[in-house]
Amino acid sequence: ITNENKINEAIAKGTLPAFRALVADSAWSVDPSGAMSVQDFIKSFAQFKLEPGWVISDSKIVWSDTNTAVHFYKWTGKGTFQGQPLPPVVWSSTVWNKRQGKWVAVFHQETVPAVK
Repeated sequence: ITNENKINEAIAKGTLPAFRALVADSAWSVDPSGAMSVQDFIKSFAQFKLEPGWVISDSKIVWSDTNTAVHFYKWTGKGTFQGQPLPPVVWSSTVWNKRQGKWVAVFHQETVPAVK
């Protein structure tokens, strides 16, 4: 959960080295726009803007084994990506893998909640 917050802080502050330190070079993500490799995300990293005040809540951890965990949570905040507004609420999950003693994100997904 701490590392998840650090990734969001790195994106909010535009600190690419901090982001890269927590995400595997081979990582992928899926959101309503489709699938994207971390390498493609890095190319557009500067176009991602998060406003102060974002929150991660309702965290749950599911362990696959001692070296793999899935963190799922609710993200609430404001921001833009490539000039388009981000949804104010998304349900997200990140697969974390312990490699050479260090936890790195290897997969991330975001789901916009259905309107009720």
